[in-house]
Amino acid sequence: MRRKSRNIFALCYGCWLVAIVLVLTTSTSGCDAGKATASAEQLAALDQQLKSNEWRLEVEFAMPMASPEYVSAANLGVTQARGSSVTNINLTGEGYYLEMHGDSIKAYLPYYGRRDNVTRVGGRGGIELDTEYTEYKIRNSRSGKTLEFFARDGYERFRFLMELSSGGRTEVSVFSPQRDVIRYRGMTRFKGATP
Repeated sequence: MRRKSRNIFALCYGCWLVAIVLVLTTSTSGCDAGKATASAEQLAALDQQLKSNEWRLEVEFAMPMASPEYVSAANLGVTQARGSSVTNINLTGEGYYLEMHGDSIKAYLPYYGRRDNVTRVGGRGGIELDTEYTEYKIRNSRSGKTLEFFARDGYERFRFLMELSSGGRTEVSVFSPQRDVIRYRGMTRFKGATP
């Protein structure tokens, strides 16, 4: 019996490691392999829009990491997951967003997953920010641009890694030492751009 529980633990641990590697590989090595390549004109237009530092990502889906704890809780009905699976949660029309204005970032994002440390009192479980961002970087990617920046909420420091396509489709991965990685997908709109 003891050997069987060790095998189950080893299997769960292996799945957890594979999930982390997949999330990190997808978010850092250009998860745009299946996306169309952006032309030079599209990249130039996207560069021009990004210079204003005025954009808003309307979040449509949350994609939490499938840690064993999260999946177990979701299967028991503890989480409020909506969508095709517990790792692809439909948030369309819920009002969740991530936006940049000048040198500040605002975020109102739900969080699904394991959190190791509580840094705020008041029952908030999501990611709510209204602060300055730091270490802002933009790189070219196959389908558009990759944005990277950091923001702090109390003792918690978040790393945002965004894959922004020339058509506005965006996927953002949010990293924190105190939480499992979570990704969001939606459309980015630039200030002054036509919808």
